[in-house]
Amino acid sequence: MVRDGHPDEAAGIVQPCRSSRFAFVEDGWFLGVSAAVIMTNSVLLVAEMRSPEVRSALFWPDQALLGFYAVELAFRVLHFRDDFLGGGNRFVAWNVLDVVVVMSGLLELVLPPFTTILIYLPALRVLRVLRIVRIVLEADLSWAGRPWFQSFIGVVIVFNGLLMGFETDVKWLGWVYCEHMLLLIYVFELVVNLKRHGWFFASCANPDWTWNMLDSAIVLTSMLDSWFFPVLHLVSEAIGGSSSGSNSEEELGQVMVVMRMLRLMRILRLLKLVKSVRPLFMLVTGVMAALQGVAWVL
Repeated sequence: MVRDGHPDEAAGIVQPCRSSRFAFVEDGWFLGVSAAVIMTNSVLLVAEMRSPEVRSALFWPDQALLGFYAVELAFRVLHFRDDFLGGGNRFVAWNVLDVVVVMSGLLELVLPPFTTILIYLPALRVLRVLRIVRIVLEADLSWAGRPWFQSFIGVVIVFNGLLMGFETDVKWLGWVYCEHMLLLIYVFELVVNLKRHGWFFASCANPDWTWNMLDSAIVLTSMLDSWFFPVLHLVSEAIGGSSSGSNSEEELGQVMVVMRMLRLMRILRLLKLVKSVRPLFMLVTGVMAALQGVAWVL
């Protein structure tokens, strides 16, 4: 029960007994593992939406992820005990979401085929992705400003640049899933930075304002191209059938072409990498200064 006047509980923050052997569910490493599992689940969901024929091949990976969610839910119940459904409103809402995610997955397994409710249960899998919002809200994200995280993002940017080159020369269906995983990392980085900096992230007083706006534009356009428009296309096909070859579909196709061209903007993130690595930045600026001197001589 929430006590009146208690600021933490009014905000939905529960402070359980730290002597619990399941207190690790609140630790940063466990939240990081949960975030990685949710991101993997997101890639599998996109794969199933884009290619329904692979659904049978992804059955056991999906069940493994569901098993992780069930174990995590059990640990959280054992850790928070009565506060699991008796804390603040926001805290309880996220816990109810966890219960719905696990129960919907279990119902898909135990209900007999051709049951009417099975038509709607797969749609609830999308709720699994929302669980990462809770992790972002609850976790201590101060580590996002540490050098190791910036180095990790730098490696991801370099890998993304190489990936774009490989995609043009090597034909492989797996590139699509690599793209989705990289996009999830970019979205996670953007959300983390938004939480850490707040409105200062988009403030003109921020010295990194230009880079922040560039990152936001790259991530948002990539989300539209990779997630929003494909889902919108699937919904339109489900509602109107495959015979709806209208002008709206042609316009949507043109917009998607433009969005794919905007994916090339990801290469500009390499410039941010150069700026963040001090020795590399000094080397590049030195080379540019030398080239300017050569230009004056010529």
